[in-house]
Amino acid sequence: MSTKSTTLTSKNQVTLPAVLVRRAGLTKGVRLSVRLENGTIVLEPQAEVRRMVEEIQAALRPKVRKPLSDIELQAALRGWSKK
Repeated sequence: MSTKSTTLTSKNQVTLPAVLVRRAGLTKGVRLSVRLENGTIVLEPQAEVRRMVEEIQAALRPKVRKPLSDIELQAALRGWSKK
């Protein structure tokens, strides 16, 4: 995975690089858990998002164990969010 950079604003906000947001399958309004782990800040979609992604993957590929590509996952998330 490539490393990207961002800047912390005076209000303690950061903008996540779009390429990483897309690769993670995140969409507007997704809640993230934030924790400090050995001096590193870790952002992670909350459990409901992970569960949703796993359900989408299972529905689209019930017999295949191979993970979805970024494009397949984004398309599935767009379809799911319209329900």
